[in-house]
Amino acid sequence: MQESISLSENQCTLKPKSIEPEELDNATLRAKQRAIEARQTINPWKKSYSLYEAGGWKSLFENINQPLNSSTQSKEVETKYDVATNSLEQVVDSAKLPLCPSGQAEIGDSVVFGVVEGTVETPSIAYLTESQPVTEEILALSDPVKPTEIFRIASSCQADACKHFDGANCRLAMRIVQQLPIVVETLPPCQIRPSCRWWKQEGKAACFRCPQMVTDNGYSSKILQEVGDPYS
Repeated sequence: MQESISLSENQCTLKPKSIEPEELDNATLRAKQRAIEARQTINPWKKSYSLYEAGGWKSLFENINQPLNSSTQSKEVETKYDVATNSLEQVVDSAKLPLCPSGQAEIGDSVVFGVVEGTVETPSIAYLTESQPVTEEILALSDPVKPTEIFRIASSCQADACKHFDGANCRLAMRIVQQLPIVVETLPPCQIRPSCRWWKQEGKAACFRCPQMVTDNGYSSKILQEVGDPYS
C-alpha cells in the first residue's frame, strides 16, 4: 500500500492517445517490440518466476462456460418460448452483459479497442477510433506474442466465472481505483465506455487509470502485480 501512496503523488503523466484503423498495423509492430522487451526484463522481486507466465496484471478466468448465477442473471436474461419443448426458457443475452475491458480473444463477440504503446516500464494504451472485431486476421498481427500482450480486448463479463468477481462487483476495478494513480486528466477516447463494467461500476475514476493497464504483461511494477492478484 505504501508504494501505491507514493505513486499517487505523481499523477497525470500520460496523454490520452487514439489510433485510426489505417494505423493499426504500425501500432501493432511497436506493441510487439515492447512485449518482447518486456518478456526479457526481470523484476527483482520476481526472479524465481517467469513473468510472462505469471503475468503482471492479467484477466484470470476459470470455468469460462460456467452459467451466471441467478443474481447476475436477473437483469440480463429474457424469457423465450421453446416450440420444440413447448415450454418457456431463460436465455442469457450476451449483448446486454457489460463488457470486461481486460477480456480474452477466445470469448465470443470480442473486440479490440486499444493497442499497448509506451515503454516497458511505462505502458500507455492508445485507443482505436473504431473498435475492431477479433478475427483471425487481427490475432495474426500479434504473432509471435499473445494478443493480450499488445491489445486491450473487450469481451462479455464472465461474472462468477471470473476470479475477480465477488458476486456483485469486479474487485479488480475496485483495487485499480483504490490503489493506482490517476494517469490522465481527461477521459480517454474509448469506444467501449458505454458498455464497460469498470465504467458502470467505478465511473471516471476507473477511466483515469485505465491507460496504464496491460492485460498480459511480461513486466509490471510490484504494485500492479498486487492489484492484479485476485486473492490480494
